Amino acid sequence: MAASRSHTIKTDGVRVHPRADRLYERFGAFLSPQIHRRGVQLYGAGFVQIIGTESDFIMAWVTDKRRFEVDLWYEDDDKTFYYECDCSEYRRRHEVSPHVWAVLLTFELDDEWESLPADAVRLVPGDDEGGNDDQSEKVWDDDDDDDPIVSITSARQLHKVAQAAIRREQQAGPPTPPAWKQQIARLRNSMDRGRLSGDDLWPLGRQILYIIDVEKTLTGDALFVQVANRETKCNGDWAKPKTR
Repeated sequence: MAASRSHTIKTDGVRVHPRADRLYERFGAFLSPQIHRRGVQLYGAGFVQIIGTESDFIMAWVTDKRRFEVDLWYEDDDKTFYYECDCSEYRRRHEVSPHVWAVLLTFELDDEWESLPADAVRLVPGDDEGGNDDQSEKVWDDDDDDDPIVSITSARQLHKVAQAAIRREQQAGPPTPPAWKQQIARLRNSMDRGRLSGDDLWPLGRQILYIIDVEKTLTGDALFVQVANRETKCNGDWAKPKTR
């Protein structure tokens, strides 16, 4: 779901929204003017899709000829945004890519999302994020405050946990429909696979009957229904219902 635009932003790199200019002033030491302009173009075109957020972690897709995944996570201790992107710019030089910058612009400018932390001062490639294995942060189970369920030794590890949680939610897909809906869907599909021939058309004067077994229904835990049909005789009276 692409976030809605609450303002107009020019994409020629000459004039942009003042908040975008201020964001570039904050982080301009970490990206070139060309990256800034390309990120503005991607953001202004609506090519950023936020896939999920978890704690201080952001996962997004950015369409730039093809779709690229951007991961961002914020470490409050050093006021740093760590980033990863699967584009060639990041793989070659580990620099801020236009896709990373477009995601940061989305969070800073769109009203749908919370603004970036005002005290953030650095952009650092995720592969350069350091951690001290002796100083681990514990993530606690809500059901047992005395038992940590996973030990987090760095912001990068926390990012991986959040990334896995979002991907599991994506892969889970929609909930399985109840059995009765599945049965109706199978009947509808079987009807759509072919058309009835002339010999199979429903004849005039035939009725469908739904016969409820009252005794079984009252004593059981479900509605018991039998389907039958009947046709008219030559004299106009109804014939005996048939269940087959």
